[in-house]
Amino acid sequence: ILSPTKLTTKHFSFLKRIAYPYFFLNADSVLYTANADSILAHDLKKNKLKYGFINPSRNGCVFIEVDKTLYVFDFTGISHLENGKLVKDANFSTQAPNFQVFEVKFLTKTQLLLATSDGLLRYDISKNKIHQVYRTPNNVPIRTILPYKGAYLLGTYGEGIYVYKNGLVKAIAIDPMNNLKFAHAFMPLNDGSMWISTNNGLFRIIGNELLRGFDQPNFQPNYQYFGKNEGLPVTEFNGGCIPAAITLKDGRLSFPTIDGLIQFSPTLVPRACLLYTSDAADEEDSV
Repeated sequence: ILSPTKLTTKHFSFLKRIAYPYFFLNADSVLYTANADSILAHDLKKNKLKYGFINPSRNGCVFIEVDKTLYVFDFTGISHLENGKLVKDANFSTQAPNFQVFEVKFLTKTQLLLATSDGLLRYDISKNKIHQVYRTPNNVPIRTILPYKGAYLLGTYGEGIYVYKNGLVKAIAIDPMNNLKFAHAFMPLNDGSMWISTNNGLFRIIGNELLRGFDQPNFQPNYQYFGKNEGLPVTEFNGGCIPAAITLKDGRLSFPTIDGLIQFSPTLVPRACLLYTSDAADEEDSV
């Protein structure tokens, strides 16, 4: 495991089996993973297995904690952990083949947004109801959700970037080469910029421009592209995993690719060639 608090990798002896690529770390430094047999809770502070229980789906699981209660999402439905056992709360009614939940985020204290292979879903915990929020025109998977300034950025596998805000979902204009059709991870920085990994390179943008694209349908965000000509040894990044990128303690960003990790300091990256410059972009929106 690559620790965000250190510059070197750290080996945890209790991770003896390959886990599905969905990790959840709670406030007590307990890391939840799942393999084909078990769901496991690892105490990172003590470097030992805290407890484990049977994985009924024998498949990948996504986790989130609600008021200290662990909720587990698999292709069959939603469960919560109670007295060391999983209690089923709701079943998914989707007919989509190979259905999968990729990521879960809070919408309110009692409602969750789910990025799935059948679009965007909302789960009402208090009413124990699952609602379909949105499907893309071609119903491609929505694989990542980033809460951002009162909205939610959605990355899809094949239809670009969407923004969910005030109950509405709108598509955001992407780059002319359509590399952003496969948007894997959004990494916002304190300076207002944001990095986006894709199947073909990295992009840098002012995060507010994505929100502006929601408010102004004809607005073209100003994307900066980074590929092999800009120094990337490999341009195909990984997505559909949690997390699909992290920030290290020293401020460097770390992205997984098909050929290892790419790490860099965003403050040292010079301004790249622009694929598109919007005539409507505000002067203060430049990086």
